[in-house]
Parts: sequence; C-alpha cells; structure tokens
Amino acid sequence: MSIINNLISRLENNNEKLVTFHKRKRIEISFDSLYNLVLKASYYLNNMGVSSGTVVTIIGENNLGFIIADLACIHIGAKILPMDLNSDLKSYQSSELQMRVILLADEYENRVQKDLNLDYILISEITSSQILSKKPPHKYLSKEVISYKSTSGSTGFPKIIGASVEGVENSIQCVQEIFKHSKKDNLLVFLPLNLLQQRYWLYSAILFDFNIVVVPKEYVFMAIKQESPTVIMGVPYIYEIIASDYKKSIIKDEHLEAKYKNYIKETSPTKHFKPFMEYLGGSIRYLWTGSAPISMDVLEFYSQMGIPLYQGYGMNETCIISKNYPDNNKIGSVGKLFPNIKIKFDDQNQILIKNKYPVCQNYTIAVLEDSQQFFLNNGYVATGDTGYLDQEGYLFIDGRKKEMIALSNSKKIFPRSLENKIMESEEIENCVFFGDNKPYLTALIVTITDKISYENVEVIISNYNQQVSLEEKVYKFFLTNEKFSEENELLTNQHKIKRKKILEKYKKQFESLYKS
Repeated sequence: MSIINNLISRLENNNEKLVTFHKRKRIEISFDSLYNLVLKASYYLNNMGVSSGTVVTIIGENNLGFIIADLACIHIGAKILPMDLNSDLKSYQSSELQMRVILLADEYENRVQKDLNLDYILISEITSSQILSKKPPHKYLSKEVISYKSTSGSTGFPKIIGASVEGVENSIQCVQEIFKHSKKDNLLVFLPLNLLQQRYWLYSAILFDFNIVVVPKEYVFMAIKQESPTVIMGVPYIYEIIASDYKKSIIKDEHLEAKYKNYIKETSPTKHFKPFMEYLGGSIRYLWTGSAPISMDVLEFYSQMGIPLYQGYGMNETCIISKNYPDNNKIGSVGKLFPNIKIKFDDQNQILIKNKYPVCQNYTIAVLEDSQQFFLNNGYVATGDTGYLDQEGYLFIDGRKKEMIALSNSKKIFPRSLENKIMESEEIENCVFFGDNKPYLTALIVTITDKISYENVEVIISNYNQQVSLEEKVYKFFLTNEKFSEENELLTNQHKIKRKKILEKYKKQFESLYKS
C-alpha cells in the first residue's frame, strides 16, 4: 500500500509535534492541529481553481506557511514546483510545464509586483480559510509525479525532474528501516524546503510518528541549542563551521582543554565527549550529511568526539543511493548501497545507477543533450561522479567526471578530493584548481581572513605538494578576498561550488599564472 496516500490521514489524531516559525516567531504545533490547517488551505485552493494536476509553485522560507501549502497541494494532488525568488519564473511559465499558480510568502510580495509582474496567491491567504475541505485526499498512482524539481542544465536553461511517488516512497522507507526513527527522535531540518529531499523528513515524521524542527538556515545554531535535536540534517559546510568553532573554544578555555586531553587519552568507541555533546544541544543520536564532499579531517573530528556523522550519496535524478549508518560506517566512504539499487562503472570509472523504483526515467523538460547524457538506454543513470566499491561493499567517490582536468600531458586529474586536502587547513576557506590542457595545475585560494598572507599559503601549498604525485602538485596560485556565496552565485544553496562560474570569473587570473 502507498505510504504517500496515507500521509494526510496520518496527521489526524497524531500528537507528535512540529516546531517551526510563523511570521518570524517560534511556533510549536501538533500534527493533529496541523491537519485542520491543511484541510482549510485545501478548501481555499480548490476554490481558487487548484485541482489534481495543477502545477503550483511555492516560494517561501522554512516556516509554517510553506509546510501547510505543501501538504495542502499533496492533499489535492497538485504538482508542486518549489523555487527560490531568484529563479527565472517567467521562463517556467512559458515552458511546456505551464505552472499556473504561485503561492508566495508575504515578505516577497513587493518584489514580485515590482519586478516579475506575475499572478500569485499569498500563502497567508490560504491559511486564513475557516472552512475545512471535505474532499478525500488524492489517491496517487505509483509512477505519478508528486513534485517537480528544477536543476541546472548544460545550455543554461534549467532541467525539470518529475519525482515519482514510488521513488519518493522507496527512499523514505529505506531510510526508516536503517535509522529506525521513533517517538524519541527530534529531527532538525534547516536546508531549504524547496529541495524535495528536505521535505522527505517532514513526510517521514508524519508517517513514522516522530518530532521535527524546521527552521530557516539563519536560525540553525539557535535551534541546536534550544530544541535539543537528536538528529541534524546538514551539508558539510555546517559541520565544518561547528568543528572549527569548537576547536577554537577548546584552545581558549584551559579547563575545557584539560578535559579534552584527558578524554583523548581515555576514550573508547562507546564514549562521547560530553562538553561537545552539550554544545550540540545534549541529545544527538547521529548527524546526517551529503550533497557535497566532506573532508576526512572533519569526519575524523566527529568520530573522535564520539558523535556519529554519517556521510551518504545521491543526486536529483536518483535520490539517495548509499549511506553510512549505525554499525555500518566506514569513514571516507559514502556508505553501503540502499536496497533496490544496482551499480556498475563505465570505462572512466563513472558510477552508473539503476533503481528498481526510479525517481524518474527522463527529464520532464530538458534539452536533448542533457537527457542523453544522464539517462542511458539500459535504464541506468549516469551520475557524472567517478568512484569504486571496496571489498566490504562501501562506495567511495573520488571525483566528478565533468570537473575532470586533462593536463596537456594527458594526465587526468579529479580536483575536488585534492582541493579538499588543501582546505583541511583552518586558514583556507576554499580552493579551486585550474589546468585543463595546461602543463601543470594552478589554484585559486580563498582564505578565512585577509590577514593570512601569501607566504602563509605558500607553506600550506608546499605541505600539500609533498603528499601528492608530480601531476597533482600545485605550481602557482593566487589569492582572493571574495568569499564564495549564494549572493554572488559562486555557491549553490547547498554550499557546493559552482566551478564553471568560478573558472569563468577568474579566467584572466588563472591564465596569467601560465605566462613566463
């Protein structure tokens, strides 16, 4: 039986709770109370012409309004296409997907009226209805699209993925089977809800009866302290910040430093460092990370602290593929394959994935080049990542096929794992290699502060060069004080670097390093 078809009914008489925000204020609400709000929103949307199959765009923060809008659309059977405000909404309206309704957070109304001139419904309006929908929830078919996801395409026009009910359900059930979330759990989600994978956690909490905290990312540290989560869903960036800040606090506090040194001497695999556990709210069962590579240095720090940080792997076209989990955790790997996943490697060690319950089997909208590149004739999806399986069945990622640098001597370099070695230094915030069709590698270095000198970085690069092969050495580099961010469009909203944009922006500086 479809678990998605039980999602809305599972809200009723459910006393587990959601903690989130409404008009910038903390709000705690039971799923049972949420159920009535969802039925009111469904009634309002039905009256506005939203029905099964209507494509609805939701634009808003991680708050109660977004959650109600999302669940109301599921109740109706509308197809959700969440976006951020920076998306080119007009291009989506003119596309064959034909989104018809935009549900908009109040704080964005002036921007939409002024710049976009689009029709919209304020999310606050749909939650103000006083009449509950009496229509039964939409009954989804296994291969039906529950939500759309937009992602970048090779030509600049975005690709749109339609996520199937069976693919979403398979991911949710597999995660529940290995992590066994229960009433004792309180999950913290702070990545944007316009990412479908983040909404999985909301659906899981409803389906499997556990508590969930959903906040905008600027509230994450406050939520860790105040809400005492048992599980945190995050990208490597957040765990790097936490580790870095905590290491600094150890150095500044003699009493804490003494405790830490004694812990390191006496620690066992079953112990955690209590002050660090308290730093994370006091109740952590495990931490979840994925979406981008995380350095071994950070993974080893959490392991040393006795706090499990489980790395996994997946992509929009496949959803989650593999995960480390309790009693099956190999640091540095992205874990063991999920059930129903088949894997093989092409002649360049690119990972090819086939899922018994595919999230999608083609793009809803994309140029032909993108479809042929990712979706192969034999049912496999080409991930674009290279890697290998070890003898114990753990998957390792060692590079990105698209990011591969081919030096002029034909040596192929997969840069991210090497860049991460340099970024293990606390003085380096980011590092990007350059060298396609060049005789040697060069690098752009972003330092933590502008007080770090060129000479300081030279020492770091020299230490790196001693650890790698001749072709992997960095022969020249330059510094920039500009941080990579979402605002300057050099980072994605999951804090992955936008390599192509970075290389284009700094092309002159890179090229100058090859002049004699």
